[in-house]
Amino acid sequence: MKLILHIGTEKTGSTSFQKWGGMNHEALVQSGVFYSQLLGRENHLKIYLWALAPGVADDGFAQVGLGSPGEQRIFRTTLPTQFAQEVQAARDKGCHTFLISNEHCHSRLKTAEDLERLKGFVSPHFDEIEILCSLRPQIDVAVSLTSTAARVGLNVGQQFFEKIDVQDKYYNYQDLVDRWVGAFGAENLTLLPFRRRPDMAAYLVKRLGLPGKSLQQPARINEALDIRAMALSNAISRGQRNGPEDQPKGNMPMVLDLMRRDQKLHPGLELAKKVQSRFTPINAKLARQWKSIRAVDLEPDWSRYDHPSNLDVLDQPCSFTEQLAELVSIYTQLLSLARAQEMAASAERARAQRNEDARDEFLRTARQHLLQVPKSSTLFPQRQAVEARLELIGPM
Repeated sequence: MKLILHIGTEKTGSTSFQKWGGMNHEALVQSGVFYSQLLGRENHLKIYLWALAPGVADDGFAQVGLGSPGEQRIFRTTLPTQFAQEVQAARDKGCHTFLISNEHCHSRLKTAEDLERLKGFVSPHFDEIEILCSLRPQIDVAVSLTSTAARVGLNVGQQFFEKIDVQDKYYNYQDLVDRWVGAFGAENLTLLPFRRRPDMAAYLVKRLGLPGKSLQQPARINEALDIRAMALSNAISRGQRNGPEDQPKGNMPMVLDLMRRDQKLHPGLELAKKVQSRFTPINAKLARQWKSIRAVDLEPDWSRYDHPSNLDVLDQPCSFTEQLAELVSIYTQLLSLARAQEMAASAERARAQRNEDARDEFLRTARQHLLQVPKSSTLFPQRQAVEARLELIGPM
């Protein structure tokens, strides 16, 4: 059986592709393609988390419910056996291709040692391995990344673009390719130009001869935030009394995503060209080395940048940033408490139905929500009350 490992890069439609893989799991199996469920329902976060060096902190662990060092040690011990079982299940179903997708393989596996761990994890189970990697002009990636940065409370503005250069492994495709070639070999790496092939699902449907008409298509995902929502996130960040740890991370991304999106961020043509020019030499070298990539593939459509810069919106002064940050923090914590209560009710129903697996999943989700209410919060007594309720439903 062959493994196709899709590693992004980030900001090349990976989320849409992963939703497509998750929603079409059964239909893909009927066509001989197994989209992993063990590593994540859609985004296979566990593949990169396992490949990280033991002890490395990463927010992905919390996303998959592995908050403590003990849980992470058990995860490292048990995942290889579980993965072997899933691969065997795919073989038993007659599948010829095993599909994994995670764009953090691009952004967070930064060393040769990380990739050797990854190779050691997957290699024993497959006759052939192909790495799929989409490449997009760096300035396009940077503009798309601003929304992600705002969601997690990072400051977005002129400086965000000014500091982008070839020393950053996130944007240095030559460095990325060299690492993956070093681990898996050039013959096993396929580079795809995002400008010409923006739809990874459509590419694989054609490549693998899948019945595209019988497969569901996910709703179009617009990840770009309104520039005023980014400005709001900047103001909240500036108003944090205790630094970044005060940022109301838990529900903030969802809140920003619910805001309307009428005004796009525009860095301006001059700044866009300045940033992209830093990567022209390494992009040209890559195009000479790989037949699938042309120099023009890594050159932006400059007409998209033919707008005056509006980055000044991101740094508008606000005299009540601390109060704004406190207000948003309180509301997001209240939302976390409400969600925890909802999960507690669901856990109680599952317990009444003697469904222990569902009960434990609801409890785990509830406790994740409660982590968004710190001990320093004025709402901590309410958190303790919910924790007491959860303890009655099932132990930690």
